[in-house]
Amino acid sequence: MYHSRLRDQLPLGQHVAAATIACLTSWLCVCVHAADDPGVLLAVTSSDGRSDTRVVRLAALYVPAGAAPSSLLPAGAFTARFDGSLGMRYRDEVSFSLAGSGTARLTINGQVVLDASGPDLAATPPGKPLRLNKGKNAVLLDYQSPKEGDAAIRLYWSGPEFPSEPVPPTVLSHAETPEPGRRSQAIRDGRVLVATHYCIRCHAPEDRLTTAIEQQRNSLGKLTVPATMPELAATPPSLAGVGSRFNQPWLARWIADPRTLRPTATMPRPLGEPPNRQQTAADIAAFLATLKSEEQLPAFEPTADLAAAGGRLFANLQCAACHTLPDVSEPDTKNARIPLSGIRSKYQPAALFAFLKNPDAYYAWTPMPNFALSDIEARRMAAFLLRTAAGPAFPVIAGDAKQGRGLFSSAGCANCHDTGEGGPTPSLKPPVLAQLSGDRLSRGCLAEAPSAAAPDFAFTAPQRHAAAAMLASAQNSLAQDHLGEFVERQIQQLNCLRCHGRDGQSDFYTANFAKEVQPLLATPAPADEFPPDIRPASDQSPPILTWTGEKLRPQWTSHLLNGALEYRPRPWLRSRMPAFRSRAWPIALGWPMEHGFSPNPPPPPTQDAARAQIGRRLAGREGGFACIACHGVGNTQPTGVYDAPGINFQYVGERLTEHYFRRWIYGPLRLNPDSKMPTFADPERHTAIKETLDGDARRQYDAVYHYLLSGRKIVPPEN
Repeated sequence: MYHSRLRDQLPLGQHVAAATIACLTSWLCVCVHAADDPGVLLAVTSSDGRSDTRVVRLAALYVPAGAAPSSLLPAGAFTARFDGSLGMRYRDEVSFSLAGSGTARLTINGQVVLDASGPDLAATPPGKPLRLNKGKNAVLLDYQSPKEGDAAIRLYWSGPEFPSEPVPPTVLSHAETPEPGRRSQAIRDGRVLVATHYCIRCHAPEDRLTTAIEQQRNSLGKLTVPATMPELAATPPSLAGVGSRFNQPWLARWIADPRTLRPTATMPRPLGEPPNRQQTAADIAAFLATLKSEEQLPAFEPTADLAAAGGRLFANLQCAACHTLPDVSEPDTKNARIPLSGIRSKYQPAALFAFLKNPDAYYAWTPMPNFALSDIEARRMAAFLLRTAAGPAFPVIAGDAKQGRGLFSSAGCANCHDTGEGGPTPSLKPPVLAQLSGDRLSRGCLAEAPSAAAPDFAFTAPQRHAAAAMLASAQNSLAQDHLGEFVERQIQQLNCLRCHGRDGQSDFYTANFAKEVQPLLATPAPADEFPPDIRPASDQSPPILTWTGEKLRPQWTSHLLNGALEYRPRPWLRSRMPAFRSRAWPIALGWPMEHGFSPNPPPPPTQDAARAQIGRRLAGREGGFACIACHGVGNTQPTGVYDAPGINFQYVGERLTEHYFRRWIYGPLRLNPDSKMPTFADPERHTAIKETLDGDARRQYDAVYHYLLSGRKIVPPEN
């Protein structure tokens, strides 16, 4: 281990290396990947006796006053129990503590180690050091919400070699989910099906829910907790001007059977099995082809040079995480990747360029990321896709546009899709949502065999059972949600973990898809791939998501996901973080709630000028930590980057929460084992820079934090 005597004998560079090794060793001593299923079971019981069980990553929960503690339970007072195991690689002594408000009791291996109650659970002193066994240690955390105000609970631990921190998800596990949890999960799956298949577009919900959904749509972009399941505010793709975007033969094939083109399509085949399906589809396609846009899209020629540069961009943006390569005809059903082989048959060239520039123009809730491509980047990508797509052209089937207009309404298409001013109006009148019960849950869309009277979604048996379970017993759950659950749904639906690592798992893309695109990177990089003052880092790893909900300030997260930042935090990466505008604000609010923190954290403290001046000196080389070797400061570039630079100091104050900064600077390797950031303090909280603030790491780090609060006005250290 790293001792102070060794520290005193080492120059600063070796001191940093020794401290880094010590921190890594400490991490290995107290952290282990769980052997059972990851996460702990959270059982929540409302004041009326209803209960819900789900798996959560952390022993943490935040519920704003008046909000639901679970997507399946109403708002109000509740109790909760976190039940699982702590997995230890070695026997070790740790102390536990709590944060939040309410009443809590912690039991480890059958022994009560903490009892706390009140508006600030952190005021209760940590429990006595407790020896945890190698392997699994049973943990129970019982919690009761306070009578008034927000409810919050977080479980912390500390050890001889590491300060207090939330118990990490890498050590938490649970045995097989019990039957109540499986029932709850089926209902949750049913909620997702109802929301993502736009069931309420046909089966009208009650007025109260309709009003709440409309209010939610109108609050898009505002950091407010929604009153309903956020996905219900989504509307299907608009078909206004669709005749200027898609080719008519492709439209006919898509309408006839979407899943032949995209196995994961949520759009149904209209009205079951009509005897003349192909002609019906051709007639509807002929009508859609008449819907032209007045916008004049710029024409471009997809040249070979553009396509080569576009292939490189396709690789750099890691598009293969969600899509198969356009020259691959076979679908990747195992990984549910969307095929691109038919894109030339689908898009008119200028429309593909426009789509890549703004994917959510006609579909606000599209899962397609918005990478904020420049004009030349969009041309390159479009050229690559159009020139290399392997799919054949579809035959033209003559259709009757007038007949298709009527079919668009009678087949239910108008219930979902807007076609612009003067378009067909819905004529299909299925039962309202509240009437979907009893034997109706095995008919229509949920019938085992397709019906000529209902759209065919090709639901599997588990999907039909999940939707039926939700409609039979939990329709009220559509009017509420816990945004921590929403975040987890979006992480799955948007494939976030294909590009980002989390909870000790590396990103899926690097291990599974990176080799596919290597030939595309043989093309020389265009001169504009990076700004003139930026060069690509040798380490191209995207940030991990383990602690994001604790790490980022919600307002900044919202700007990031809205594509509203005027800078890239990591401009040295060939990939870039895209925008998901429709989801930005509920994700930004839900992430801290999943970690047990308020979605409305207090603003950063007022900067202390004297401490900031000391922090400026500590960030420099002479008598400091040499932060400027890896971090840029405003327009001043870092001076000694080895693998990848750090975030520019001018953005830290607006981006990071204060509590995360203090965790990070004491032990970066505990938050990210692959971090290049060294540890400067020993376990006794002293650094090698004894001439400043007596080498007290607490005071020194506080000074650095106040320096970072300078934000965009930050002045680089003098040396």
